[in-house]
Amino acid sequence: MTLGLLLGMALAVSPARATLVAPAARTIDVRNTGRETAVVEVTQDARPWLRVTPTRLVLRARAHASLTVLAHAASHTRPGDHDLVLLLTARPVGSSRIAVRMRVGVRLRVRMPGRLVHGVALRRLRVRREAGERVLVLAVANTGNVSEELRGATVTLVRGGRIVSTLRARGAHEIAAGARLLLAFPFAGRVRGLVTADVVAHFATVRAAQRRYRLRL
Repeated sequence: MTLGLLLGMALAVSPARATLVAPAARTIDVRNTGRETAVVEVTQDARPWLRVTPTRLVLRARAHASLTVLAHAASHTRPGDHDLVLLLTARPVGSSRIAVRMRVGVRLRVRMPGRLVHGVALRRLRVRREAGERVLVLAVANTGNVSEELRGATVTLVRGGRIVSTLRARGAHEIAAGARLLLAFPFAGRVRGLVTADVVAHFATVRAAQRRYRLRL
């Protein structure tokens, strides 16, 4: 149990993630689920086109209030998705010998108007050794200005025209605009030396990306 809970502090926000297509406004509910009155202060990344009001709340136990997030359509801002975090910091009202703070983050994605570009690329594939085990690590880059969802990837290892192993990464992974994701493929086979690695990655909204590598296991 955390110190904040022991002292009767607890904070809940809804939604914890929100997407706005500028210009747009969104309301976020902040609820004091603890036993003590709390002061909640809101901070954000410095973005001139984003405004949050109010930036300070005083909530009695079990009370709630609303924040308004307003995103303006700024012509000088890059089109596409912008990811940021609202940080809510709560502290009990009154003095205490223990400086207690509870922090909750709200993830925001703001899409600015303009030309949207979808793009992905397979970057470096390397072999990493961990505790005697070999792991293939693939870098996947989002080269566009909107977020992309990776639905899965496959690495097929070939030597002498014969498939020696097929490695898969399952599950969905979100890649923010301009960001890079590292995928790990544990390899337990006995093959060593040079192989060909054929990689295919599947996405929700763009065509599959493919690339061939020469790799030393």
